[in-house]
Amino acid sequence: MTKKENEPEKLIEQALEFILKTKKSQLQRKEFKNVDALVELGIAKLINKELELYEFETNAPLLTKALYGLFVQKMGQLPIDIPNAFQKLDEFEEVLKKEQGIAPNVIGSYSTFLRGLKGYVLFQLEQKGVDVGSFFEGLMKNKGQRENQLFLFEDSFFRFLPNSGYPAPRIFALCKLAMENDEAYYVLDFARSLPYKNKELAQELYELSKGHKLAKVKGFVTNLAVGLYNSGKVELFEHYRTLIAERPNEAFRFFQVIQKKNQKTLEAILGIVASNESEENRVRKTDVLCDLINHPKATKKLRKQSFDLIKSYFESQEENVVHGVLWSSTYIKDFEEERFRILMAYLQKTSNFKALTNFFRRFKDPRYMFALLRECYYLAWGRTSIEFFKEAIVHFWQENKEASEKQILEMFEPERQLGLLPVEVLMSGYMNPLPVDLMKLESEAKQVNAIRCICAFPHSFDSLLPIVLKLKDSKYPKVKAYLKERLSLLIVEVYHELLYKSIKELLGASAKDKKFLKEMSTALDRYKKIKELKESVNDLNPRQNERNFMELFYSLEHERRSKLMEDINQREGSFLSHAKRSVIVRGNAWKLPEKEEITPLRRFAAGHWMHGNAVLNPDLFELELRNM
Repeated sequence: MTKKENEPEKLIEQALEFILKTKKSQLQRKEFKNVDALVELGIAKLINKELELYEFETNAPLLTKALYGLFVQKMGQLPIDIPNAFQKLDEFEEVLKKEQGIAPNVIGSYSTFLRGLKGYVLFQLEQKGVDVGSFFEGLMKNKGQRENQLFLFEDSFFRFLPNSGYPAPRIFALCKLAMENDEAYYVLDFARSLPYKNKELAQELYELSKGHKLAKVKGFVTNLAVGLYNSGKVELFEHYRTLIAERPNEAFRFFQVIQKKNQKTLEAILGIVASNESEENRVRKTDVLCDLINHPKATKKLRKQSFDLIKSYFESQEENVVHGVLWSSTYIKDFEEERFRILMAYLQKTSNFKALTNFFRRFKDPRYMFALLRECYYLAWGRTSIEFFKEAIVHFWQENKEASEKQILEMFEPERQLGLLPVEVLMSGYMNPLPVDLMKLESEAKQVNAIRCICAFPHSFDSLLPIVLKLKDSKYPKVKAYLKERLSLLIVEVYHELLYKSIKELLGASAKDKKFLKEMSTALDRYKKIKELKESVNDLNPRQNERNFMELFYSLEHERRSKLMEDINQREGSFLSHAKRSVIVRGNAWKLPEKEEITPLRRFAAGHWMHGNAVLNPDLFELELRNM
């Protein structure tokens, strides 16, 4: 690395060039050879050591100052009023997008970096005599429509505030105003990060706010305390221990968020949580325990105690507490077996299977979900039970396709006696069935059972056909013969020409496929002969032997509707009285007023196949499905 490349100006120039070209706020070491120098300058920070992943500090003074210089170079001098200055910044982003060949309709290309720049611009305006604080007060007091460029102005303002030079009382007054106007998010982020930027100011604000009710309720005091503790004011640990009885929410929030640098701190926090028997704070205590479990320095014993405590919280008689404890536990990373046990303890307490919708979203191994799915099938299963599992099934298919496919294929094992459950799982895909490869089924019995289940499924066989048709190339002769038998039966009894045409579209031009299609054609011919025979017997034709009844029915129905329409027509204010004065125009095209182009109307339709036996003999069909 040369001396020239180490110069701050050169490094910042390279960083800006990287940002403009990639639009990325994060980078890996291999993407930027001088990344260590950027860290030293405070322009970037390491966020993942294993992946060697870094993130730009968008509020870094050197970076925002360099962006401001680029702004002046391209846009000229900054207007000396906030609305026009922010309008100019939005135009600056469009100029950058144009230079980099980014389409105008692409939103937010450089917004991450411009947020930091806007905070710096407010500082420049303050230096030039603009009272940014008063402008913010005006926005908060007038919550009406604001100009587009001032959208999310609060974010820019609280980036500016640590460097504003305002005294602590005025800063606290501005923070209170924001909290009173439900803008607590930006205030809390400001409070949490302030001690790292201006520890003395943070300490002053802490002393000013710790007796203020709104600041305590909104979490402003606690967030300041967290930042102060993390930056070295360790005596706050004992102070918040004493607040457990008086203000438990604030105290447990503090213990959850603070940096835990050693095992002694972890054990002290666990002791604090375990010794508190208050039921109303169980959800907040679960948040603390989850943070302990996720901590890399936590011991096996500490994690076990934490998991046991979480499960014990389900003994609460408050339904909201029980649900809240489970929801908080979903933020635990890894330890999937222990998390699954938490779920089982919850279900034993509540039997609320709706919780399954989101519970598995952080899991990677699908074994636990599929084990629960099978157990539920054996105990009690209904037509809509699969709805509880659909989100989890799709999550695992996207997260770990190979393991999920293996679990689904194992469900076709005849000895498991899972009926149509594996097909219900296949049908859990958002638009189409999950595309499992049935050729991976290891035994003849499993492949035969897969054909039996799919062909008996009551709906959507058109979307399942491409999956099951692959078994025509099975290495087992019995499987190929059984597939032909079942498809032929479905052509004759259920789907007729529809199924034949679909099979024909899916087959290729090989001799083997032609032979397969010929057998399907034979089945179709058999269906046509049966159809001709039935049509030749008038005793079976309702149009012939029930015509008199049908004509009588329609005449009576017509008479009833005529009387009804006449009665409605005589009422004032009825729909038909309005329709007399209306002109209804029908057409086959549409046109927008501002365009000359005439667009024809098109037909849109969607549907799926239904098994005919579900209509012809529903009781028998339902019995057959249950006995599978």
